[in-house]
Amino acid sequence: MRTVYATALEVGESSDVSIALDYVGRWIHDWYRRQRLSVEVRGNLASGDLVLEPAEGHRLSIHHHSSTGEPQVGLVDIRWEYPDQYDASLGWVVSIALLNTPSGLILSLDLAVTGLQLLFAPANFKLGSPRVIRDISRLRSVRIANHPYNVSPEVIGAEEIEALVSELTDQARPFPIVVVSRRPSDDHPPIDTSGLAERLAGVAKVYELSDKWAAFRLTEVLSKPLSCFAGAVRLYWPHFSSEADPYLHPLWMPWQFRDVQVADRTLADLVGMVFDAAAFRYVEPAATSRFRQSAAREQREASRANSPSSADELLEDLVAVETQLEELQRAHADLLRENETLRGNAIALAAHAGRSGTVSQARAGLDSEGDAEESESPRTVEDAVKWASQRTTHIAFLDSAYSTASQSPFRHPDRAVQALMAIDEVAAIWANSIETGKSVGSIRQLFKKRGFEYADDVSQTSKGKWGGEYVASYKGRDIDISPHITIGAKQADSCLSVHWAWDREEKSAIVAHVGRHKTNTKT
Repeated sequence: MRTVYATALEVGESSDVSIALDYVGRWIHDWYRRQRLSVEVRGNLASGDLVLEPAEGHRLSIHHHSSTGEPQVGLVDIRWEYPDQYDASLGWVVSIALLNTPSGLILSLDLAVTGLQLLFAPANFKLGSPRVIRDISRLRSVRIANHPYNVSPEVIGAEEIEALVSELTDQARPFPIVVVSRRPSDDHPPIDTSGLAERLAGVAKVYELSDKWAAFRLTEVLSKPLSCFAGAVRLYWPHFSSEADPYLHPLWMPWQFRDVQVADRTLADLVGMVFDAAAFRYVEPAATSRFRQSAAREQREASRANSPSSADELLEDLVAVETQLEELQRAHADLLRENETLRGNAIALAAHAGRSGTVSQARAGLDSEGDAEESESPRTVEDAVKWASQRTTHIAFLDSAYSTASQSPFRHPDRAVQALMAIDEVAAIWANSIETGKSVGSIRQLFKKRGFEYADDVSQTSKGKWGGEYVASYKGRDIDISPHITIGAKQADSCLSVHWAWDREEKSAIVAHVGRHKTNTKT
């Protein structure tokens, strides 16, 4: 028997606990109803043990545990065995533990597959989370290892990237996170993120980057080798950090989703990887194990106190128990050796994959954003200005923009390109609002959605002392170039400022400076 899926969910609110318990009963009831069998177990989840054999090869048992030491706590163990609907040589074993406490419900589920007939052939089934886990994971108060969890994928904009990175780098995070970026060609994700989240319910969280600006911001914060962009999908395992080895966090490139068949195989690899890790690492929640042991100990003590057996009979029972214990200890030792062997095999396979497979494909894509224009990536800030001048429609570049860019030691010209493209997009929106008279809201918010902090002006002190730096000449007139974006801080090689003027007549942004931070009270 091999575990193929396992998880443990915590449900906090009492109303959600009632709903979750009902979901468990409905799941079993509805499964048998589709087989035209009537199996009602919801009442037995509240009280009353049960053993059923609804059909040939099926067995369903419900057993309650209680403890006088914790009278407000109850534990229900469910074990459900049934043959596969499509392959008679396979069977499924579902083990569910429901620990109901005053603070909420702890539900743990282990799904295992077992052979029912001797047949040396691959087991052909599609992995996916159980429906009951998908249903419960939509409740508001669900957590995994005390971390908030919900099955619905979240769409993340540039202004929310810091929060996402904070979750990615949380060293206590117990579950993997899958990040899906959008294709630059049509601004759509390469896969159905809701469908992927459903398949990974209970064992992973899915985030979708809302646009290229979110991907740019993620790249800026994490660095390109650890980022996800241009229609790629990335799996971030727990214990991730900004200094992590990119090979340890698999990346699937856009061409691995080029059509339905290829995408299905790619997603099967991703889901299988997460399920294998969840099954391998799964342990029953400590609170559930402790309560089960306490309840079993009380039951044994009560049995001994009420037993009419003679001393000889008790001695025989003791010998039998010791024999069983020895057998269990031997089996435990065998399992430990098998576990070490499997661990070694897993490490070897991961190392092999890191050299020839998904990870090597990912490495091939780490230096490309999947865009044909990326092969022309600017190497300097001056290149960035020249690149942008050929591709923007709502920006005019003054000679001073090129000269300041040529003197800039800023080490991230790709970020300079992104800033100029953001200015072009916002300028287009601004120009349209002038033509139509429709408000577009805050310019600052438009830039924030693209991952940049915009300021309309500089301080009065700066203007008073260095006012000449914030004025440029354009077509025989002076223009105010106080509006600006600043990327980074401190040293010139890690800081870049872009200054421009909004020209209502030409409905464009007149960029006059792309380079070092201008003089102010701090510089």
